Amino acid sequence: MPAASTATIRAADGQRPLLSGAPEWAFVAVALAGAAMLRLWQLGRQPLWLDEGHTAAWVRGPWRECILADPFHPPLFHGLVKLFVLVFGLSETTLRVLPAIFGVLTVFATWLLLKRLLPEAARAGLVLAAVSPSLIYYSQEARDYQLFIFLSVLSTWAFVRFQQTGRGMALYALLSVCLQYSHWFGAMVLLAHEIVFWTRVRARCRQWLLARFLVLAGFLPWALWALTEVFGGIHFLGGSRPKHLLLRPAASWTRLLLGYGIAVGNFERRSQPLAQYLREDGPAVCPCLLLLGWLLLRGALRLGRETGTRELLACILLLPPVLALGVGATADRYLSFQAPFLLAVIAAGLAAVRGRARLLATLGCATVFSFALLAYYASPGSLFGYRLRYAKESWPEAVQEVRSVGPDMIVFVPDYISDAFNWYWNPGPERKVVGVPESGTIPDLGRARRAAVVLSHTNGQERTVLAHFDACCRRVESRLFPAQAGIRVYIYDAVLPSLGGDIQGP
Repeated sequence: MPAASTATIRAADGQRPLLSGAPEWAFVAVALAGAAMLRLWQLGRQPLWLDEGHTAAWVRGPWRECILADPFHPPLFHGLVKLFVLVFGLSETTLRVLPAIFGVLTVFATWLLLKRLLPEAARAGLVLAAVSPSLIYYSQEARDYQLFIFLSVLSTWAFVRFQQTGRGMALYALLSVCLQYSHWFGAMVLLAHEIVFWTRVRARCRQWLLARFLVLAGFLPWALWALTEVFGGIHFLGGSRPKHLLLRPAASWTRLLLGYGIAVGNFERRSQPLAQYLREDGPAVCPCLLLLGWLLLRGALRLGRETGTRELLACILLLPPVLALGVGATADRYLSFQAPFLLAVIAAGLAAVRGRARLLATLGCATVFSFALLAYYASPGSLFGYRLRYAKESWPEAVQEVRSVGPDMIVFVPDYISDAFNWYWNPGPERKVVGVPESGTIPDLGRARRAAVVLSHTNGQERTVLAHFDACCRRVESRLFPAQAGIRVYIYDAVLPSLGGDIQGP
């Protein structure tokens, strides 16, 4: 995949780079400015959802608890956010500023990567990354995924640079260590690099093996601690397997291309049949997917001329969904790092078409991404007769509901949802808090006269928990807050002092 071969193919095609005309530096600066505006605009419009509540709880604790907060999320992002909020204060907005910055850097890194892989598609890829609805979403979420995406692209750029020039192995090793400390699934990106190196490069093997040894040595201390915690019984990554498991990679790619304003898989959608989902969302989603699918196909055919580039992108895009399904990690965010690489293939597809077809494809992409962005920023609501469902979980409303009934005890099912609840509860009246762990054991509830049971992100244990309460108490109120994963609040009166102990399944 040398740069000379790319230039030769470009000359043979007789094609000019897409969106040519403006000086390169000016075009990049304008695109990055637009990317920054889109990511910083309405940064705090949505409340923190559960996972962001975990981030908030970790960064306002002591350093040790922040670094060793969760074995499934390496500490690089949490440490950087803690440093940031120590300087600028802790709020919903400051928690999300760093992801927004990493989002802008991801746009720039995508351009750098395409300048080496497909120079004629670099400008198109730059624009697509700048306006990508999914990349904007992760740039506005106080989680480690945008840092993970950024380092996935930047480490791949460093790998391609080493492959083409033989320079920069130290930089690549450093970025690889940082990638692993951003997310466990960074190993999938490094695995793709490994496959391409041994099938296509096989040069400077000593440097490569030394770099890989340094990456392993750098990540090993954290990995050993994390694996000890995991097998010590914290909880396992996969959880219960959802319905339509084999459709999850396709659904994930759909959301990586269109974002979360349309084709959203929220609490309401997950309880509906697949046929109803397709009937209601199909008129908006299918035309978008037809256009982007066609460009993906054209891009894949275009990449067929450059074997090294084709193998690299194929390993990054095709191998991770199979591995993710194998370990039960079916959430979209585990594959979030693929978004820039999908956009790179679409950019290659745009570069492969000519004349009027290129103009129509460009206008079609502009329409699709404009609609997806409008749907994201306007949710929940409606647009052109299309219902927009996406919204982060309504923890402020759930807190207000619980506060309004004045319980002297709050039960969280499961116990870890208290992080998001407490972010919005404080300051508030003192109350007894009881957490129901995933094992299903309820501690003694004492002599409470009124209890609020808060449920979210459950895996079936809510049925036995509610049956236990209904058998001993009087349910006086219930309310559902359906956004994203959903929050349910149940109010019970006259809780018996003897309530407590192990919950037995049906």
